Amino acid sequence: MKQIEEYVNTVYRNVDGDKNEIDELKEEMQSHLLEAAYELKEKGMSEEEAIKIAIGNFGDKKHIIKGLSEFFNVQKLFARYILLFSLVSLVLGAIFFVNTYLKIHDFKEERGIIMNNVLPS
Repeated sequence: MKQIEEYVNTVYRNVDGDKNEIDELKEEMQSHLLEAAYELKEKGMSEEEAIKIAIGNFGDKKHIIKGLSEFFNVQKLFARYILLFSLVSLVLGAIFFVNTYLKIHDFKEERGIIMNNVLPS
């Protein structure tokens, strides 16, 4: 059923996202369409009719493409926010570390000065 494979490929042709995830979604969509077409063929329809009805029942191609594009755009936006949050956390952690290190260093210097003043050489 080459027509179903071609239909699925046209739906995913311009979808931009993770290749593995797109391949999984394409496989799943094709599997559902093939299953629906086989069921329709078992009910006595020709292969051509079964494919046409299965694709028609799956939904409007434009809406599917729009939904996929929105899904992957939201996914990318979420990934950007996670990356930004991670970078901000890294910078704040580095600032906290340097600040703590400097305070410990200052404390050691002050302790050395005090110890030198308290304990005569």
